[in-house]
Amino acid sequence: MLSFDEARLQLPIPILPGYGRWEEMYWRAWELAWQHLRQPTAESGLVAPYLNASRHADRLFMWDAAFMVQFGIYGRHAFDFMGTLDNIYAKQHEDGFISREINSQTGEDLHLPFDPNGTGPNLLAWAEWRHYRVAGDVERVERVFPHLLKLYRWFRAHRTWRDGLYWATGESSGMTNQERIPNGHLHHQHWVWVDASLQAVVNCLALQQMALALGQQKAAEELAADRAHLTRTINGLLWNEPAKFYQDLSPRGEFSGIKSIASYWALLDKELVPPARLEPFLRHLREPSAFRRPHPIPTLSADSAGYDAETGGNWRGGVWPAMNFMLLKGATHGGATRPRF
Repeated sequence: MLSFDEARLQLPIPILPGYGRWEEMYWRAWELAWQHLRQPTAESGLVAPYLNASRHADRLFMWDAAFMVQFGIYGRHAFDFMGTLDNIYAKQHEDGFISREINSQTGEDLHLPFDPNGTGPNLLAWAEWRHYRVAGDVERVERVFPHLLKLYRWFRAHRTWRDGLYWATGESSGMTNQERIPNGHLHHQHWVWVDASLQAVVNCLALQQMALALGQQKAAEELAADRAHLTRTINGLLWNEPAKFYQDLSPRGEFSGIKSIASYWALLDKELVPPARLEPFLRHLREPSAFRRPHPIPTLSADSAGYDAETGGNWRGGVWPAMNFMLLKGATHGGATRPRF
């Protein structure tokens, strides 16, 4: 493993004339990443050196890993950050389940398969497809596609309602204390969860693209059908027309009334949001009463119940880089056809 001084010679050099502090911040981010690179222990069963920036030094998180490797794409010549995901695949169960937390010292799952909080969110295919688009590593796609397809099918079999939409919990969504769903921290409460359903569409799209790249037509057709069904059902059930927003849905057909940044996963598939809905959906990002706060973009709109204007309250208005990254990728996906905000 290269030292940071050695690695720096292989990392991209920023061109930021007149923004010296930004350049300092850029190099500091890489330096911090290098301080969190780890070698697997012999007893863990992990298969590659990896990045673990969690505050829990002995845990490997699905949620964190899916975002960290996307930062790592740009440093791939100095360190193979995708080894982080290889370690997660190494712990996949035969039926496709992957625990959302793995003890990185012992390799043990920290959650059981049918614990409502046991896995998620399922963003690994999205991370892999973004890596492929930058690195062009077809061999990696061939190797990881079976893992990703099994995980997708596990979620579809065990995390959906009869209409095919998905559920999660505060813990399994990663947005632990955002009370869009009453008492939903540890249980789904029989609601449809907007982020889990939208992430399933993003997952379908990434896997469909992989299948086509690999010439696996049957799998591509399966995924295309699932994606089309999810898109129709989400637009039929989860769009709150008066609010002009996608929201969670109760068992009685009532919307949560909360505007969460989680709804903007919809932007990552440019065919999901109908053109007539796109402008009013994005308008919330421009409104100071909603998401355009002094430090954008908060995880919860300022006009939502529970918004914490003083401290951000973790997921009740805090600004999380990972979610801003998701939002920016979605807002620029599709290029000039997307209104600016």
